[in-house]
Amino acid sequence: MVVDMTTILDSYQVLAPENLRDDLSAAVDFVSTEIFIARIYDNTAVEIIASPEVLPILAEAAAAFDGDELPAGFRLREG
Repeated sequence: MVVDMTTILDSYQVLAPENLRDDLSAAVDFVSTEIFIARIYDNTAVEIIASPEVLPILAEAAAAFDGDELPAGFRLREG
């Protein structure tokens, strides 16, 4: 019996660096870069995992983008 153990993820996951905490410009650059990379690899979603200290600046950075610019499955997650 052969079992297919392949899992296909449609979400591009990345850990946010801690040094984004106090720099909105760097956070916007980080979010835009991750969205760009996800598009290159044809991912339908981007999940950015960050510490509780970094999440607020990432949320502010994500708000700088129009809804059309963000992937349908864009998520910020504490982790």
